[in-house]
This record gives sequence, structure tokens and C-alpha cells, in this order.
Amino acid sequence: MDILPRNEIGWEEIPEGSLHQKYIDQGISVTMGNLPKEIGNEFDNIEKEIRESNFTNAKPQNDKLAGHLKKEFDVPGHLKSNTIKSFLTWMADVTLSNDVHFNRYYKVGCNKILDADQFWVNYQKKYEFNPVHNHVGILSWVVWNKIPYNVKDEQKMFPDIGAKNDNLTSSFNFIFERGKGDVGQFPILVDKKMQNYICMFPSYLNHLVYPFYTSDDYRVSFSGNLFLTS
Repeated sequence: MDILPRNEIGWEEIPEGSLHQKYIDQGISVTMGNLPKEIGNEFDNIEKEIRESNFTNAKPQNDKLAGHLKKEFDVPGHLKSNTIKSFLTWMADVTLSNDVHFNRYYKVGCNKILDADQFWVNYQKKYEFNPVHNHVGILSWVVWNKIPYNVKDEQKMFPDIGAKNDNLTSSFNFIFERGKGDVGQFPILVDKKMQNYICMFPSYLNHLVYPFYTSDDYRVSFSGNLFLTS
């Protein structure tokens, strides 16, 4: 995979198999990527197997997750392939080694092992949402597997919102403290064009997902946490 220069491209223009690191505020950066085809296909196969079992072959995670979603499942162990886990640990290496904050205690080649075994799948329906929350671990990630709407159609549901950039319908948002009581946010306007995109971010970073309105299908995403073990 290519690692693209910071701030060179927009969220919806990452070539397949490339990563893009971006500062969203002082001292906070995230890594976006467009999954290689073979990794995207593996996530597709996991989703297909869980859905075709009528959601009976995966353990519900509603009691462990913050989401106001009826269908949230742990990915069964036999579906967590070494190919996916190897990709996630590689992406985490890139993220950690290129972030000033994490570089204080993490360096590629040190005697620390990245554990990428914890991840789950969310089936979000119209009107459901994920409230503000953060995760455990050192890094977390989300893969947008299936997006059943166009963001421009979503924004038409609320056309009278004042500022042009304040229409956050259906978006994935990071929330962070900027000092002196100011709260900042960084929205990612998730859209059909971003299927099989991945975002990796510090686990402490608060985030939320707003509801969508224009489709009766599921918005499917995978999420997980990475841990450092000695």
C-alpha cells in the first residue's frame, strides 16, 4: 500500500490500497485508507456469512457497546482471518510510528506486540445512531462496509440548517477538547463512494455516528480495538 502525504487529498479520493494520514486538530491525527481489494473481499465474506445465517452464528454485543442499534455482533473467531489481522497491525504500525504523541513510547521494532483480535460488526438501520463514546486499547478503527445512501440526499432532509458545513446528517464525527472550554468536531461525511474505506484513530478520541433517513437497508460497519502487549 502507498502512504500518501498528509493533507494532499480529500476523504473521498483515496486510491484503492492507499493510506492518508491527516491532522484533525493540534496533536490529534487519524489514518484513512481505501482497503486493498482482497481485504475488502474478506470483510464482505464475513458480513455475508453473518447475514445469511439470519444473525444466529454471531454473539450479540449490545450489552458491551454504546450504540443505539438493535444488531451489533462480535465477529466469530473463525472469521477473524490472519490476513485481516496482519493488515490491521501493519496499518497500526504506520499510524503509531508517524504520530508525534504515540512516538513518545512506541517505535517500530521495539519489544511490543500489537494485538488486533477484538472486532465486531454493526448493522445500523434508519434512525438508529451511535452516541458520543470512546474505546479501550491504544488504537481503534472502523471499516465502512456497506453504505446504502448518498450523503447529498441525506442532507436534503434538513435543507434549512444555517451554516453550509453544519449539516451533519448521517456523518461519522470526532469530538475533541480544544482548550479553554472549546469543543471541536471533525465530521467524515460517509457516503456510498466510501465503501471499504477504513479509519484508524486513537482509542481515547470521542466520536459518534448520526442517523440516516433515506434508505431502508442496513449501513454495515466493522469496528475494533488494538492493544499493545509486551
